[in-house]
Amino acid sequence: MVVRGPKRLERLALEVLGRKAEMLPLITAGPSCAGRESASPTLGSAGQGREGTADRADWARRAAALLSGVADPDRRTDLRELFEHRAAICEFDGGLSRVDAERMAYAELSAAIQRSGRLA
Repeated sequence: MVVRGPKRLERLALEVLGRKAEMLPLITAGPSCAGRESASPTLGSAGQGREGTADRADWARRAAALLSGVADPDRRTDLRELFEHRAAICEFDGGLSRVDAERMAYAELSAAIQRSGRLA
């Protein structure tokens, strides 16, 4: 593992490297924003699914509908934040369009809900 950054954060970098065994599973487990098109769900038989045919609000509506089935309000809030945070990372750090970023975030949200088994 290589950690790069400004000299002023050297202490933090050394701490991260010191916890490498804990960090690697977390880093490798999360979905990547690039090159994961196969992990993206499709919008169905209406011919939608690529940028330009599905608007941003569609993914937000789908996420809201999925979240409405989560019984615990605190868990629902955490999952909504996961969706928004992942979409932002994929768009700004990953260089994806907002539609593609939210599609990736939706895939992660869906997987997180399935893993937790906390539907109402």
